[in-house]
Amino acid sequence: MGVVISLSTLFTIIINLVIGRYTDTKHRDKLIRIGGAANILIWIARIFIRGPISIFFTDSLYRISLSSILIPVWSKTYSFASKTHRFMKTVIFFEQAVNLSRTILLFFAFIIIYFTGRIELSFIAPAITSLLYFII
Repeated sequence: MGVVISLSTLFTIIINLVIGRYTDTKHRDKLIRIGGAANILIWIARIFIRGPISIFFTDSLYRISLSSILIPVWSKTYSFASKTHRFMKTVIFFEQAVNLSRTILLFFAFIIIYFTGRIELSFIAPAITSLLYFII
């Protein structure tokens, strides 16, 4: 199992480098939209996934889609912050907004689990919130 995790980590590092290079070419918005669409589909697919191999593949795809969203978003945030005279305030605001949205999402997931008793249905909440990447 350690070899599989090591290979997965190596693959993720290589993908992150490729995404970083692509982000540097100023195609940030396109990459965010593609990653956002993939993220929505992966969260919906997780509702129906059964078995360890399927979980491994969807988790790997999720990590790639998340990287294709977060790397360009961070790049845009830091580029914007460097143009202002309030770099730290901008970056801290961004980080606080991300953490607040995660807290709200967790709350909605708990509500879904409480009323349905099925953890799989709680995957609908992050799929819906992934639509927010399209307005960045």
